[in-house]
Amino acid sequence: MPRTSPAVLALCAAAPAFSQVALRGGQRVDSAVISVSAAGVAVRDGEAQTIIGWERVRRVEGEHAPEAAAFAELSDLAWRAQARLARGDIALAEPALEALFARRLPGATGYAIAEATLRCRLTRGSSLAALPAWLETLRLRADRQRGAHSDSLDPDTGLCPALPPLWLDTPETAPLASDTGLALPPDAPEEARTIAALYRAAAAASPGSDLDKSASQARNASTVFIRDLVVAQRGSADQRAKARERLTADPERDAGTWREAWRRAAVGRSLLLEPDAADRRRGVLELLHVPARFGPTQPELAALALALCSSELRAQGDKAGAEALRKELSLAAPGSAALAWLDAQTTARAEPPAGAAR
Repeated sequence: MPRTSPAVLALCAAAPAFSQVALRGGQRVDSAVISVSAAGVAVRDGEAQTIIGWERVRRVEGEHAPEAAAFAELSDLAWRAQARLARGDIALAEPALEALFARRLPGATGYAIAEATLRCRLTRGSSLAALPAWLETLRLRADRQRGAHSDSLDPDTGLCPALPPLWLDTPETAPLASDTGLALPPDAPEEARTIAALYRAAAAASPGSDLDKSASQARNASTVFIRDLVVAQRGSADQRAKARERLTADPERDAGTWREAWRRAAVGRSLLLEPDAADRRRGVLELLHVPARFGPTQPELAALALALCSSELRAQGDKAGAEALRKELSLAAPGSAALAWLDAQTTARAEPPAGAAR
């Protein structure tokens, strides 16, 4: 069952008979109802207010009961979807969550639905589909219930460790780079809009001025981190070199974490773009850290790293090394987009130029 946040549990303590909000877990909230809306039920919390998402509310009594009745169906659907997800029943949870997510609900309820949709999409291995759900959680993050926890998000930054801004250039990722790709409403927080713009630039084969514009908007630690990862891969030669310097300035920083895996992958891929063969060999070594050390926790990033390394070794004439890494990739991620990309690259290299004698 969905967990009730500590803030809401505190409101439930020693609830008197006149409590107006009954929660799904059987608790009652010891605070006056201020208002109800699609965002949830707003209750007095000291000098401020707390909004309880509809997925947690069973019933509202008192003067706001008629207004709350209009959200009874939403409350029931959201609760059932969350309960199914909590017991691991993705197949039953996802259709309801997708329908609710499409409504772009506001506030605490919208955050809960977006975060649950994110978990569903990540569980079935669809990182591209998970991106819009994650960006929606970023947009609504300020409205989440205090104490709310998500295993899919970094609690300090709101970043999603399963969704690094690193992709292979494939037809599937191309739509992300469009003006409407990963779009957020104009009133979304600046941090969320900047991150969305940087992810679009990461998906673009030639981001150009769009990357410069979004990079200049990076203000806090999270957006600066994403900026450096993207610029290292998509910037000019000088921009890439400076981004690599920033990403490798403190080698002990984030050691052993998902952030190190992201840094290694971005720096390694960046080095593969350089003309010097020694730089490209360093790039292969950086990338190989990911499958060697982070494969279980970063499977898609590990697959991307193996594909890039195999392609680079083949380009350097190391056919045996390239084949060994391809075999490792095929065992670790059979049927993956990374394996399909690698095979397409290999086929393209093997085909003679158009008009050449066969």
